[in-house]
Amino acid sequence: GPPERPPRAGDYVTFDVCAKRHKLVALRDALAHWSRVLLLDDTVAVRADAPDVFGLVPAVAVGATVEDARVRPEAEAARALDLARARYGVERPGDGRWFNSGVVVASWAHASLVARLPAVALDRALHWDQGFLNAMRVAYEAPLADLGYAFNYVGSFLTANAASRPFESPADAFFVHGTTGLLLPPAERAAFLANVSDAWAARGL
Repeated sequence: GPPERPPRAGDYVTFDVCAKRHKLVALRDALAHWSRVLLLDDTVAVRADAPDVFGLVPAVAVGATVEDARVRPEAEAARALDLARARYGVERPGDGRWFNSGVVVASWAHASLVARLPAVALDRALHWDQGFLNAMRVAYEAPLADLGYAFNYVGSFLTANAASRPFESPADAFFVHGTTGLLLPPAERAAFLANVSDAWAARGL
C-alpha cells in the first residue's frame, strides 16, 4: 500500500533493487499523495527560469519528450515500443511514439501505470524503466503530451546526434539530461551538468 507519510528525498537510496526500479516505486508512492508529480532522473539539471511544466501538460496526459527523428528513426522508435510491449505483456497495439523517461510529468490519473511493478527484470536494452513506462502508457491508453527537447536536452545531441540538435548549446534548454549518449563515465557526466549550471549562472539564470 501507499506509505504512511509523503515520500522524501533519500527514502529510496537503500532499496536492494535495481536503481531504475527505484523510480517506479518513487512515482507510485508520490502519486498516492500528490495530484501531480514531476519525476526526474538524477542526471537532469533544471534551469532556474524554466516554465511551470504542470501548466504545459493537461492533467489527463503523461508529459514527456518524444524521441523523434532527431534522436532515433521512426522505425527504431516503433520497434522499441513493440519490444517493450512484448516484454511487459501489453497486447494493445502501440502508436509508435517512444518517450524519454528522464523527465516525466504525471498525475493521479496515471497511478495505474505503476500500481504493479514489473514481474520481470527491467531490460537494459529498453533503457530500464523507460521501456516499462512506455509499455504501460500504451496498456492504459494514457495520452502523451510531448514536452520537446527544451525540457529534455539529451546527451546524444553533443555526440551521435550533434547534426540534429535543436539548440546550439545545452544551456539554451530548460532541462538538460546527462544521458549515456554523452559517451562519458558517470563522474564526467556530473562534471558536464556542473558546467551547464555554471553557464546558466553566467547568464544570470
